[in-house]
Amino acid sequence: VEKYNDYGMPRRIFVYDACEYERESGDRRKEHLRRHELKTFEERKSGMLRGDRGYPIIDIVLYLGMGHYKGCRSLRQGFREIPVEILPYVNNKIQDYGFILMEADYVNPLLFQSELRQFFEAMQSRNDKEKLSALFSREDFQSLGEETQQAIVIHLGQKKLIKKVMEEKQDMCKAMRDIMRESREQGIEQGIEQGIEQTLQMNIISLMKNMKWTVEQAMDALSVKNEQRERYRNLLKN
Repeated sequence: VEKYNDYGMPRRIFVYDACEYERESGDRRKEHLRRHELKTFEERKSGMLRGDRGYPIIDIVLYLGMGHYKGCRSLRQGFREIPVEILPYVNNKIQDYGFILMEADYVNPLLFQSELRQFFEAMQSRNDKEKLSALFSREDFQSLGEETQQAIVIHLGQKKLIKKVMEEKQDMCKAMRDIMRESREQGIEQGIEQGIEQTLQMNIISLMKNMKWTVEQAMDALSVKNEQRERYRNLLKN
């Protein structure tokens, strides 16, 4: 994730492309040498024949962060301001370099025919567990390849899901169902515990008020466990 006004991404793209063009040129030169095709001084110096043509590199950056990408999208956006006195002389000499940006939160998943469709649908539902669970119950999600499942769970960033899929080698959809079930069961248990706690607290207060007992006497009468007593003391103070 690029910082605001940082031009690290276009700078890296520029370097990556330069390295790739250099690699392509080197491979072409080696092939010409292997075939003994470099005859003239110019050909031997450049490593190229007059008819050689390369392929352009088109850079597409997929931004998987939340919301919109805030970094610079071209080299020129990261340059210092050029003095107005010399700007007319150099402005058309400064080459720009950018990239095509795709933001996962804002692409239309329906435009994709591959498993990228399910990937983007999952990314756009990452903050809604119920919606994500509904997606994972669909047949097209249940038939996703292993690599796509791993890519989805890694970029969702949910530790429990990552552990089940990446470490325990569980199916992504089954793992999500298990997590949702465990979450519901945990919520029920917490609700029961909170209900018991509130009832016990009310009973302690009732005994203190009606019997004129101290908090310790009330807890003795109700057989409150020693490890729980400090908690009830603090609750009653509030």
